[in-house]
Amino acid sequence: MSHTPVLPSLAALTQQRSHLLIVLAQPKEGLADDFTAWHAVTCRETMLKRPEVLTASYFIEDDVDITGGKFPSLAYRHLAIYELSVDGTEQAGAAITALETL
Repeated sequence: MSHTPVLPSLAALTQQRSHLLIVLAQPKEGLADDFTAWHAVTCRETMLKRPEVLTASYFIEDDVDITGGKFPSLAYRHLAIYELSVDGTEQAGAAITALETL
């Protein structure tokens, strides 16, 4: 899996993490490059502007099968992990809603 890191701000490092928002995605056939560009820039930047989102990590499954065929490949090639600092599920829900509307 390739990883595009984003260094957290100093303020983000001092906040308590309360939730992980994990997003699995599989772009439509022929749109993988566009999806990757959108997610790595537009989606990530928009989510990191939200006060409850502390960090964002984005991973893409590599074409190389390091298991040598021992395990089946995953149904999703894209994984995003957002660290949140929220007080309860309503605030976590707001981050999910924001992500859904992008």
